[in-house]
Amino acid sequence: MKLQPELVKENIRCLVVDNNASTRQSMQTQLEYWGVNALTTSSLEEAAALCSADEGSEQDPFNIDILFLEKVVVENEQYNQLLNVEGVENLKHGRIILMTKLSDVDSYSEYRGLPIDECLPKPITTSDLLRILETTVGKAGTRNDVHTQPLVMGTVDSAEQHSDEAPVELETENSPLASEATRILLVEDNAINQLVATNALESEGYRVDVANNGLEALNMLKCSDPKAQYSAIIMDCQMPEMDGFEATQCIREGAAGDIYKNTPIIAMTANAMQSDKDMCMAAGMDDFLTKPIDNQKVTSTLQKWLNKNN
Repeated sequence: MKLQPELVKENIRCLVVDNNASTRQSMQTQLEYWGVNALTTSSLEEAAALCSADEGSEQDPFNIDILFLEKVVVENEQYNQLLNVEGVENLKHGRIILMTKLSDVDSYSEYRGLPIDECLPKPITTSDLLRILETTVGKAGTRNDVHTQPLVMGTVDSAEQHSDEAPVELETENSPLASEATRILLVEDNAINQLVATNALESEGYRVDVANNGLEALNMLKCSDPKAQYSAIIMDCQMPEMDGFEATQCIREGAAGDIYKNTPIIAMTANAMQSDKDMCMAAGMDDFLTKPIDNQKVTSTLQKWLNKNN
């Protein structure tokens, strides 16, 4: 059986919204292998922020053909209410696939104010991805009727029918992606910069965790599993509560534990003056990157320091 979709239009754009980095990476890798432009975010709020940022650019409007959206189970009723933030309207124009736990697969017409076209249990199988890409994008009447019965596509029964197809592996704790990927701590307070840097790093196979300021970074480092420690830190310089300079000095002094005293720290700053670079080096940082973020520069600089450490 073929495992290559016959795309019904060029430049299909998909957005995967899932709070699990391994899931996002797996789906993005598979979709990009098939020639699909795949973006990822960890939450609907981040997705809306990404759309909002794109609206202000001079490029073509931000259009999503397919949104793969994780259903987050939260007891907080306020969270489950209509998502009403700038940029969210752009998410409503494409086909929306709600990804749920197998025990939670049901008929949904709406989730957080977004109209749902289809519900599928996680992990999504390759056959489901193929079907969605081939039959729904760019065609008239894209928005399908909501299923009135729980879907079985992607369940155990479906997997038996398509036993020759390898499912897209997501969220498996023992998978190479989840257990062996190099871990990077990104310390950045700007949501857009977080998205850009995280997408760049995860597309190269890194596992990325985000801290919003230096104080949060120190706590994450201190609480990290020694068997799965961070191999490098990408540190913004100007942040609330504790900036990158102070956080770096604390790390070098052992405030995050001895195992991180010599971990490579790469500075990110909007300032490109030599004096700014000197300040970063004086604080104990190892390298220096300027904003706006350049994907290739970020990954090449990171790889340089990882190679030195190895």
